[in-house]
Amino acid sequence: LLIYDEVGKIGLHDSDNQVIFNAIRLLWHTEDKKLVPEYINYLTTHPDEGVRAVAGGILGNFVYLGEVESIPASLLTTIEEALLKATQKERSDLVRRRALESLGYSSREEVVPLIKSALAKSDPLWQESALFAMGRSADNQWDKYVLKHLDDEDLSVRIAAIHAAGDLAIEKARTFLVDLLNDDIEDDDLLSEVIWALSQIGGEGVRETLEGLQDKTDDPDICDVIEDALDNLSLTEDSSL
Repeated sequence: LLIYDEVGKIGLHDSDNQVIFNAIRLLWHTEDKKLVPEYINYLTTHPDEGVRAVAGGILGNFVYLGEVESIPASLLTTIEEALLKATQKERSDLVRRRALESLGYSSREEVVPLIKSALAKSDPLWQESALFAMGRSADNQWDKYVLKHLDDEDLSVRIAAIHAAGDLAIEKARTFLVDLLNDDIEDDDLLSEVIWALSQIGGEGVRETLEGLQDKTDDPDICDVIEDALDNLSLTEDSSL
């Protein structure tokens, strides 16, 4: 794997909005806290919606780092305040949703009502973001909400719920997902999410189900997903011992 962090840092200062957007995406896995002020500045002041949204999204990585005490508490607070302000004051729904998703990692008391409010909206995009934030929370208070949307009529909401079920390792979702996997799932994104969620939940019958699917699958991309899921399942099983 090649690392292009320095190229990304150069791109952050470009005059072209698309270059800035791509630069932030390129820096997605970089944990350089010196970049946080630039991301906050883009979130709060940049005229382009896409740039503000991607800046709000990448700040979620630093909220997570703050929750695991890998960055100073004062910096975490600054990030959270910027994101909370964006959820209330930002004119763009896209940016507000990305800010909410980033706050999913946060243990701030203000976040729970924001997630509930988003889920209660009739807009599937807001419901999707709420479920995504739930999955990031490591908080099983959300289990009942996630389970309710596993068979949502909107595919994007359904996928988000399955993703959250995996992230939260909701055992009550196992049987539903195994049964779903035993049906013919036509959508590859949905199929991939079910496979991966099961690898995170683990438990009785999961390995046999994934290996059975592997034996009858001809799609090389799905085979790769199953292979990665089986590797992840081994980690899940080891952690449960």
